[in-house]
Amino acid sequence: ALKQFAISGLPRYQVRFNLAPAMQTNSITKPAAVRIADALGRSKIAKRKGVTPAAISAALKEVDSSGAPRQPKFPAAYYRVVRDMCLEAEIECPDEAFNFDGGE
Repeated sequence: ALKQFAISGLPRYQVRFNLAPAMQTNSITKPAAVRIADALGRSKIAKRKGVTPAAISAALKEVDSSGAPRQPKFPAAYYRVVRDMCLEAEIECPDEAFNFDGGE
């Protein structure tokens, strides 16, 4: 949005406001697994793990097969690969990003 304003005795200024970043989801509020996938790239994780990108997306869905909400997490079997990639990229890799209990 382009806004114009004038201050008495000074030339008129035009200021462009970019509202797009304010409208985007704050990465801090995203679940840990989603933040990691966004940072590393789903296709890169899939390639290193030897699965399809669709498998990564399925693991990170925020609803289960019945439509009930759930916390998106990587399967525990992804831990070593994802942790190693996080270390290489120097990003945080909390245990909460993984489903160590075996449930959805």
